[in-house]
Amino acid sequence: YYEDLITTLNSQINHPIHVYCENFHSDTYLKLNNLKNTTVFQGGIEELERDINMLSRSEVLILSPCSLALQCGYLSEGLVLIDKTIITEHRPNVFNGCEGSFEVFENIK
Repeated sequence: YYEDLITTLNSQINHPIHVYCENFHSDTYLKLNNLKNTTVFQGGIEELERDINMLSRSEVLILSPCSLALQCGYLSEGLVLIDKTIITEHRPNVFNGCEGSFEVFENIK
């Protein structure tokens, strides 16, 4: 999913893409470092302040199905995008009702 999303973004814009993930189970995300313009930031509790600061100050923030991402989305003054499947399929119990706060997209291309 993220590889396709980043590839699509890179075909439209030439801008650095930062991916934030936890140290735990991050192997899947580390391979994204091989994509154009992409840097993966791994973090744990020690990097939490840095990650919240960077996420909430992003020019464009694409939310993942993570409660921390959701909170950073509410703090953000930039453009916040969310995939409709996160709201309807992945985490409806957490993300339901956020459609009015963020730009919702489907099948980004």
